[in-house]
Amino acid sequence: MWASQHQAHDWHALLLLVVTFAAFASASLENNRCRVILNNLGTALSCAMLMQWQEIHEVFAFDGYAARVPYIEQHFVILVGASFFILLEVDRVNGRTRTREALQLSRQFHGSIAHAKCSKASDGQRIFMEIGEKTSAVDYAIHVLLAAGMSTPTLREVARAGVDIQNAGYAEVAVPVWAFMTSLVTCGHVVFDIVYRDTPWYCLFFEGISFLARVALLGLLWQSDRDERCFILKMMTKIVVLYVLLASPMVFVWEWRASERHSPNRAWFVMPALVYTSILAISCLGMRRVLALPGHGQCLLQLFLARGRSILPSALSFCALRPDSDSESESAASLLSTDYSSE
Repeated sequence: MWASQHQAHDWHALLLLVVTFAAFASASLENNRCRVILNNLGTALSCAMLMQWQEIHEVFAFDGYAARVPYIEQHFVILVGASFFILLEVDRVNGRTRTREALQLSRQFHGSIAHAKCSKASDGQRIFMEIGEKTSAVDYAIHVLLAAGMSTPTLREVARAGVDIQNAGYAEVAVPVWAFMTSLVTCGHVVFDIVYRDTPWYCLFFEGISFLARVALLGLLWQSDRDERCFILKMMTKIVVLYVLLASPMVFVWEWRASERHSPNRAWFVMPALVYTSILAISCLGMRRVLALPGHGQCLLQLFLARGRSILPSALSFCALRPDSDSESESAASLLSTDYSSE
């Protein structure tokens, strides 16, 4: 009996690693076909884990309803994980739709409004009179619109600094939704520890900070402008994916040793508190202040805005630039040249 239970935990731990890899790859890759395969694989494996998962028990045994808390909590997290892959697929479909829209918008645009034509000559004259000497500014705003999906003063300033703003006006929501949904688990942990356990104050403190930071992030997202909201979601996706990637080996070990009733170390809850307070701090800074950070502000902002294979090359190229380099304007111009032919 013990051997069969131990073997089941081994399989669950292996499935957990595969699901984590699929989530990380799907959230990072650009290839649509690979993302479809990974999303379907992750959904199927998450459902299999949901049906067969053996909960990780605490060292202390509880009676009554409290004994079911680990089962409910861990199955809820797996259910959220299955929903996460569905949201990844929704993000993928929305991304392809946005690419087609951008392609249609860029058709018959020759790089400047000076080449624009109106059905009535009088309308064209009136429009150009209103634009006056701001033709270059309007052209630049259009280039930012085509590259980022929107044109705002912040995005134009970021683009002039040489940061690649490709698709910066759009954000995927799968990872942030997962992070906000799991905050319910954190809140439940705090309540459970207060009612049923004599938990040290510092554990409650870090769990409470993790929950409150996510609540504050929701409020900040609600009040932010659209471009800053997209930046927050993109940045949150990068940091949370890295956090899950680093934390998954610990969960793997806990599930591997679940048959031994090996309890997770409560000190690990310091990690989510640090992660979400860091996300909140960077969100409060915004794109302009992150860009203005001394040292490698451009590099950091590029890491948050880029996706897939362009993350490291773009960030490393900015880290290699000298602060007094004159190539920033040339870099900005080249980064605004949008290529949709690959789609």
